[in-house]
Amino acid sequence: LVKGGRSIRPALLYSDVRATQEADDVRRALGPAGIAAQLANFKGAAACLSKWLWLQRHEPEVLAAADHMLLGAHSYLAYVLTGGEAAGCDPTTASTTGLLIPPTMQCAALMVDDGAPLPVDKAPGGGGGGGGISVGGDLLSATQLIYDSSEGMVGRGGAYEGGVELPRWSVAAVSSFEGLDAGLLPRLVEGSAPAPVGLVARGVLASLG
Repeated sequence: LVKGGRSIRPALLYSDVRATQEADDVRRALGPAGIAAQLANFKGAAACLSKWLWLQRHEPEVLAAADHMLLGAHSYLAYVLTGGEAAGCDPTTASTTGLLIPPTMQCAALMVDDGAPLPVDKAPGGGGGGGGISVGGDLLSATQLIYDSSEGMVGRGGAYEGGVELPRWSVAAVSSFEGLDAGLLPRLVEGSAPAPVGLVARGVLASLG
């Protein structure tokens, strides 16, 4: 929690699970279907919504004084270095908070090494019924492919090209709890989603020369 370019209380770390009661309250209030529909990657007492509720119940005056809630050390560093002007969160960090609306999985075609698309009916869930997908000459099972909500399904040698769904905070879920102000959430930086694993790896290698 920050105000005026500085932190106003010690950070609650991801590993802090004091909010056990609050996690149970979230489960009761939203139910399994509500959590599945509104809170991607909800992790009980470790989730930010549970900690947020704990703060509202135990330190309401601190919560009321805050300008923003920052969700990672790098976000805090940017906030301090800009004198409180930058209050943002990258989508990769946001995806660990349990505060994002779950993405809708979409897939169109798998672009393999030679650029030729794999028909949708050969894709996982596409009705092909096969035991795997041929990518770069190798047979990959669905479990060997990694789903990314913005770039589609990615695996060695290719990636699904499908609809892009930008990550969004679950404002409705947050606002359903009395005393919680979704306006404290930082801006999702550029609204962009995490890069596919393969692109990240290639980028790191390129930067190393």
